[in-house]
Amino acid sequence: MTLLLLLSIVLGIVAAFGLALLILVYRKWHMVPLAGLAAWAMADAILAARAGQAVLGGGPSFLRPDLEALSVVALALLAVVAIAWRARAAAWGGPQSADTRDQVQQMIDALPALVGYVGADRRYALVNRRLADYLGRAESDLVGRVSGELFPADDAAALEPHMDAALDGRDHRFRICLRFPRLGPRLLEVAFVPDKETASAVRGFFVLAHDISEAERAERALIESEQRFRDLTGIASDWFWETDQEGRFSYISSRMQEVTGIPTTSLLGLRLRDLSDRVSPGAHWHDLEAALEAHRPFRNLIFKRHLPDGRHRVLQTSGKPVFGPEGEFKGYRGVCSDITEEEALVERRAQAELRFATAIESVPEAFALYDREDRLVSCNRTHRAFYETPGMPDDAVGRGFEEMVRGFAEQGGVAGSEGEADAWVAARLKRREAPAHRFRFPSRDGVWLEVTDFLLPDDTVITITADATAEERADQERRAHETEVAQVQRRSIMGEMAAMLAHELSQPLSAVVNYAAGSLGLIRASRLSPDEAKQALERIRYEAGRASEMLRGIGAFLANTELESETIDVEGLFETVELLAQPELQAGRVQAGFKVEPNLPRLQANRIEIEQVLLNLIRNAVEAVQDVAPAERRIDIQASLAAPGKLAVTISDNGKGIPAEVGSAAFNAFFTTKSDGLGMGLTISRRIAQGHGGNLRIVSSDPGKTTLCLTLPLDGLTHGDDLRAA
Repeated sequence: MTLLLLLSIVLGIVAAFGLALLILVYRKWHMVPLAGLAAWAMADAILAARAGQAVLGGGPSFLRPDLEALSVVALALLAVVAIAWRARAAAWGGPQSADTRDQVQQMIDALPALVGYVGADRRYALVNRRLADYLGRAESDLVGRVSGELFPADDAAALEPHMDAALDGRDHRFRICLRFPRLGPRLLEVAFVPDKETASAVRGFFVLAHDISEAERAERALIESEQRFRDLTGIASDWFWETDQEGRFSYISSRMQEVTGIPTTSLLGLRLRDLSDRVSPGAHWHDLEAALEAHRPFRNLIFKRHLPDGRHRVLQTSGKPVFGPEGEFKGYRGVCSDITEEEALVERRAQAELRFATAIESVPEAFALYDREDRLVSCNRTHRAFYETPGMPDDAVGRGFEEMVRGFAEQGGVAGSEGEADAWVAARLKRREAPAHRFRFPSRDGVWLEVTDFLLPDDTVITITADATAEERADQERRAHETEVAQVQRRSIMGEMAAMLAHELSQPLSAVVNYAAGSLGLIRASRLSPDEAKQALERIRYEAGRASEMLRGIGAFLANTELESETIDVEGLFETVELLAQPELQAGRVQAGFKVEPNLPRLQANRIEIEQVLLNLIRNAVEAVQDVAPAERRIDIQASLAAPGKLAVTISDNGKGIPAEVGSAAFNAFFTTKSDGLGMGLTISRRIAQGHGGNLRIVSSDPGKTTLCLTLPLDGLTHGDDLRAA
């Protein structure tokens, strides 16, 4: 390629000077443009060669560094111009001088360069059309002008040293950036060639300039692009390769050896099919051979290369065919990566997943793992057996938790949920919002399942389902035994009940007696109006009804039957208790404050029993403040939401308090600090509270501030119910 280009350049120079000689001898002026074009074509070839060497940056140059391409062009063209100029000078003296001048002008106008002649007075004597176009003036308007009139002052000043050199008789070549009115700044390759009359006398100099702005810009962009490519390939972890037409590696970038330690020379001359130990799954070497045979691209070919020290590297490569201008196949180019660590990581992950799957399959409980979007990631065979229902797919991985639960319920997976699948699903989803909460439910085949959800730090959820049939049966037997024991205990405390009966009935019976006595007194005094009589009889009837309900409740307690519960508005309950407590408060000259927190949920309980507890506690508080001056006696009864699903009622007084040595013994049966007390009030009140799933306790017992707190579940559930609820 280099030899052919050099030969072309030599032939171009010979042709240019041969044509110049032909024009000079035979005065064939019309052939001048042909000579100029031949020289210019030769110059373009030199420029292409120089640009290619600059970009490729490899191999020796057949041109000397100081021999620029345009210098050869300048010599060839200036020879033609000089010959023409000499002929013009000789002809101007004759009768055909005007015609000769036109022929010379046509000759230089045909040259594809900026051409001119500057006399010893530094004025332009001749310019071609191309230079006039650059300066934006007519050719005739340029003749006789100096550079300072044609170019900006600083550009003209920059030309002066070069003009001095030419007028001193020296050939001068240089590059300069000049500003033209129409085109703006342009980079020129310029040659000033002296026109010597004698060895020491210079009449002027020829000007030949070539606009290389675009070529310079393109060359700079190409060099920058090549540099970017080299920079990227230098820092990339991948490397590049090429093959010849036979598929043998002809080039491998040095990055391969830096990354893998595999010498590049060990692969040069090998074919892709020579690489063995293929590890890419689902493909075969004949697929690659078919692609190579058809000259098709291939992607992500994975192979293993063993090193002399016994280690191996896993490599991944892709390639595409390269074709010449005529469509002929040249070979392949491609990129390769070292994926040894990635493959090892994939292998370790696969082994970890296998160990994990083996571990969860060995767990006797049903195990399921859900991702952050609550989709099933993995489960064991026990889980599949528990939740397998007709219509469910065999592989549930990827399905959402709600979808699985709904399918399980709608297919009859939960015993007793026929027609209530939506309610069961809603309850199950609500429990999942608070992980680590266990609950049991009976499945369709009578097996009791106990489920626990565990929230992991990465927001995934593990669900454990165990067969709790044996535990449920044991719990049922335990509850039955406790019921029997409780029945025995009930019958064993008949003496307690007698005292309790006397204690509890004393309040409503005393109220009946008081209302009856008061009414009789008013009748005797003839001061009882019909309305007052009606009100007194209503109170007597209500207190008698309360006594009847108490007797029924005691009977139910002894008979082991449940009292009827109802939905109670807490504010309405307090209004009734305040009304019933008024006689007791007025008799004890006690100020009482009743306060209910707004918008409390309703209470599910036996109204009579809760009223009985509150009235017992108010009566105790009235008796406790009797040692305080009447004007300072104070009781506060408040109802508030203590915790989600819990109602708290506090009864505070400013009496003498409960002695420290008494403590929790105050709730024991028949324990009392009063001379006329039975010791059953607090005992009965606590048992009623506990029977409703709540409790009664002493919060503070200091002198001047005694507070008891009654807590009741607002949803009416007792302990253990939420464990068995579906």
